[in-house]
Amino acid sequence: MLDLDRGPVYARCGHLLPRIASAELDCVSDALALLLAARGVSDVLTPFGCDWRFDLVEAGGRAGPALPPSDQDDRLAERTGWRPLWTMVGPASFADWHRTLQDGNALAVVADAYHLPWVPYAGREHMEHGFVVEGLDGNTAHVVDPYDNVTEWGRATPRSLQTSLDVLQPALPGARWCVLCPAAAGEPIAAASMIVDNASAIMASVANYGLFVEQYQNLDEPALQHLALQTWLLYRSRALHARWLAAPATAGPHPAAADRFRPVTQAWQRAAEGAYLALRRVRGGRAVPAGAMQSLRTAVNAELAVAAELLGPAGKAGPPC
Repeated sequence: MLDLDRGPVYARCGHLLPRIASAELDCVSDALALLLAARGVSDVLTPFGCDWRFDLVEAGGRAGPALPPSDQDDRLAERTGWRPLWTMVGPASFADWHRTLQDGNALAVVADAYHLPWVPYAGREHMEHGFVVEGLDGNTAHVVDPYDNVTEWGRATPRSLQTSLDVLQPALPGARWCVLCPAAAGEPIAAASMIVDNASAIMASVANYGLFVEQYQNLDEPALQHLALQTWLLYRSRALHARWLAAPATAGPHPAAADRFRPVTQAWQRAAEGAYLALRRVRGGRAVPAGAMQSLRTAVNAELAVAAELLGPAGKAGPPC
């Protein structure tokens, strides 16, 4: 535990919240994006938003998209020169946080949202939630939470707040925290090559799309819960990629890429909305609407159609504008 007699320490980063793509990033990624911004990384969109993939992972007997990707820390290191160094929260963590902040570095924490009173999941759902600690003053933690999302219990909005370490304590068993460490950066992302690589990866994922859709042939409540979550993840991921495509550095030389990608984002938004409405109907004792599966298939077809269009005839890379 922290010696509360130690002086206050701060590594302010709350003022950087407007630079974070909070409405598209997941809660852990947006905490990492804020740490990168605090380290002086000028572009905190590209490292997260330039990928468009459909890789699957299995959890609980069902398949879902690998979002965020399991190698995200490696990608961040290569793309930014900063690698998240994760440590499990333990008895000495508060003292470690104090030293980290004293060195001028904010830190990210991933803890149980059920015990975090400022998020809508508090007291309702156990799930990992990321946030940033930018200061400690005695028993008070100065927290910045970049997350932005509408939930069935209300909206999570980006904010800076103060809370006591005693309040945080119940959320910390099994939690982890990180600070960014220098790493060897690779070559800068070339947007034209990335657009082509992404489209090629999507076209190579036809089997994954088939497996993903096939598992929802029996849409009972557990299947709909899974479908609602996965389509929501895909919608946010595609919205993030669309934001990257429309960013000045990408859209300048490739102005049509964002327009071509728009049907993908729109289709996954409709699929996510349809899955959520279907879940609510089933919970209310009503039948599953046929539109839920149709919206899912439409989104899959949109991904493959746009990828083929971006690649051009015979699978060769056509100009993205």
